Amino acid sequence: MGNIVSNEMLTEPRGSQIGKGKSNTDSIVSKCSTGAGVEARRYTGGGKLDWSLPSIDELNELCRYAGEQAGSGIKVDCRGTGENQRGGFTENNYYWSSSERDEQNTWRQALYGGGTGSSWKNVLNGVRPVRAF
Repeated sequence: MGNIVSNEMLTEPRGSQIGKGKSNTDSIVSKCSTGAGVEARRYTGGGKLDWSLPSIDELNELCRYAGEQAGSGIKVDCRGTGENQRGGFTENNYYWSSSERDEQNTWRQALYGGGTGSSWKNVLNGVRPVRAF
């Protein structure tokens, strides 16, 4: 998907843990009609209709997958994908998570370099919808 502004302005924080992406996205789309969460929910890849914006921990796992990074257990920080990137991630692009840092900022991750950080919600970043399985 293209770069999307994460312009949701919610008042309650959204979780970062694995498995929180769907409920975070549910919260986003119940209050907003545009933005990264709404775009992730609109995605219909594979004919599926249950796509969500990943939590920051889920996004970290995607980063580890893209870089074929071994490591046991969640919360092993992604070191980035470098030259061995897989999964169709865009080089040098940050991707939105559904996890909020505060009312104005949302967590994001660079899958190429592995860095995480927060960003104002009016900044363009990539969207990578995910499904629970």
